[in-house]
Amino acid sequence: MHAPSMLLAAAAFLGSAVVAAPAELAATAPAAGKLRIMPLGDSITEITCWRALVWDMIAEAGYADKVEYVGSQKSNPQNCKPQTANWDQHHEGHSGWLAIDIANNYITKWMANTPADIVMFMLGTNDVTGRHKTADIMAAYTKIVTVARAANPKIKIIVDKVLPLPVMPQGVIDINKAIPAWATGLNSTDSPIVIADCNTDFPTSDLRDGIHPNLSGDKVMASRIGPLLLNFIKESL
Repeated sequence: MHAPSMLLAAAAFLGSAVVAAPAELAATAPAAGKLRIMPLGDSITEITCWRALVWDMIAEAGYADKVEYVGSQKSNPQNCKPQTANWDQHHEGHSGWLAIDIANNYITKWMANTPADIVMFMLGTNDVTGRHKTADIMAAYTKIVTVARAANPKIKIIVDKVLPLPVMPQGVIDINKAIPAWATGLNSTDSPIVIADCNTDFPTSDLRDGIHPNLSGDKVMASRIGPLLLNFIKESL
């Protein structure tokens, strides 16, 4: 298994510290009757504030009491403070972890412990810095979808195009080029896959350290992910 440290090395190159992967928290049972949403990813899911901004969108649409974020983590290292005071902080973001490792070693357990009706994920940055092949990264994406559907055949999936990575741009370009055909090939009526384009027109000035979004970047991500999530919520309730 690959050590979840490649993003740490990239951040060191850029002169920025990255929070290490935390120990897993005990899984908590979902609230009865609520729609379960799993934010899945690496540090771009764990240590940034876009999840809080999307939760504000959920609350503004009137769904805050009908849905919940799920996952083994509740970390909030940036002390994100959305307008909604009681936002759900659960997630499955793990700093420094690879899509390949998550697919091969963790996703089955996570889906069993914290079942989801919707999963939204951005993965691949650490795989790129670890110089893994695009084909292997996309195979990991496929395994994540396969496992998620085995746990819930009607799960809805949002896959994000990966944020720009100035230090190693081509790997991200290759993943993002592969995502549309990959999503089309796996899309189904029962378990639809939609793409949140978090890359196009995302300025590198919205990266606080060359990897992670700053507040402006968080707002861009929320604006790309939130509407797709709200559509899925409306369809599911």
